Amino acid sequence: MIIKQFATLMKQCAREHDLVCRSGGEEFLIFLPNIECDVAFKIAERLRKNIAAHDFGMVGHVTTSIGIARWPDVSDGIDTVLKQADRALYSAKEAGRNRTHLIEAC
Repeated sequence: MIIKQFATLMKQCAREHDLVCRSGGEEFLIFLPNIECDVAFKIAERLRKNIAAHDFGMVGHVTTSIGIARWPDVSDGIDTVLKQADRALYSAKEAGRNRTHLIEAC
């Protein structure tokens, strides 16, 4: 139930042509084509704040940490970019969670 509500919040924060997907477990991706890092950061922050404010029923409120990488700036290979986004995510978690971090190259 929480994952469904989480996905709904993601779709509400994304644009119509963005791709929202679950990559496994509690990790999700939003592909934002043709967008600059500062705009991606604003979208991610809006999502993060909406999730923190949302009441998820029996579990109450939850938070999320978000990592951002930009393709093809980081690498031509999508696998490398996904790893960079994952590093940004773990950087956000290590900094105290409930944060959005960009990789340096973004």
